[in-house]
Amino acid sequence: MFWIDPFMLFGAGLVIALLAKRFFHSGVRETAWVLGASLLVVFVFWFVAIAMFCNFDRELGFAGFKLNDFTQPFYDLVEGPGSSGTAFMLNGGIWDIVPKNATLADVSPGWMFLCILMFCLYPVYLWFGLVLGRMLFGRKPKHLGLLGFPKALEAESYRLP
Repeated sequence: MFWIDPFMLFGAGLVIALLAKRFFHSGVRETAWVLGASLLVVFVFWFVAIAMFCNFDRELGFAGFKLNDFTQPFYDLVEGPGSSGTAFMLNGGIWDIVPKNATLADVSPGWMFLCILMFCLYPVYLWFGLVLGRMLFGRKPKHLGLLGFPKALEAESYRLP
């Protein structure tokens, strides 16, 4: 569901920023963790979303499980029985862009361009979440961030005479 992926990536960026502030205090360690976690999140999103969009989820798998074993119940719930990953990703249960058993050949060039653009923007959505997370939570343990602003006003050093 292309329409929900940006919000999930944005939320993942917020979580990564919060965890980086809580658990990693040195500059190099924090930067390495943020970079590693961000790369992992984006690659997992790309792997699953592209597999679903291209209907590869029926072939991809590991340890005897197919990715389709996990994704087909969502397809059936959102698009109805017999739906494809392409229809699930484009329609998302909201629109009727392609028929429910669509393949990549059924996607118009304009929609294909939009899909490729959405895939390319996945790191940007995560980055926006990281930036807002660092603004809200602060970057270091002593930084309060915007959410800590009321605490800063209560502190002795910020009281007006």
